[in-house]
Order: sequence, then structure tokens, then C-alpha cells
Amino acid sequence: MDTSAVVRYLTGDPPELAEQAARIIDELDDLLVTDVVLTETAYVLTSVYQVPREVTVAHLIAFLQRENVSLFALDKSLVLHA
Repeated sequence: MDTSAVVRYLTGDPPELAEQAARIIDELDDLLVTDVVLTETAYVLTSVYQVPREVTVAHLIAFLQRENVSLFALDKSLVLHA
């Protein structure tokens, strides 16, 4: 999973790309997310979209709690508690 798809999914912007991202994220059985994707997504949300840090963290936690999201080379439970 790449950063742009996660950002589109979380922001709904632009709508047509957000719909495509949502379809992919909702339909795939296993999405592999890297630490780089998490970091870039947080950066884009807070700097480009001006989403407050607390809201960004809440969105990322909700995304990571999806059953079909796996983290590459990271322990999901540790990341969620960090």
C-alpha cells in the first residue's frame, strides 16, 4: 500500500481518487503497510492538509486497527501503543 492511497482514503480528497482508494482498501484481504508509508501519511496529513496531530494519530490508529492491514517488519501492537 502506498502513501497516496492511504492519504486519499483518510481525507476523501479528491473524491474520485478517494473512492478508488476506499474500494481497494475495503476489498483487499491483506494490505501491507511500511513504516515509511505511516511516516509520510502523518507528514502529509499534518503539513499539507493541516490536520491537528491528535486527529492524525486517531486516523492512523483507526486505519491500523483494520483487520486487513498488516505492518511490514513492525509489530502492530507495539506501533498502536507507541
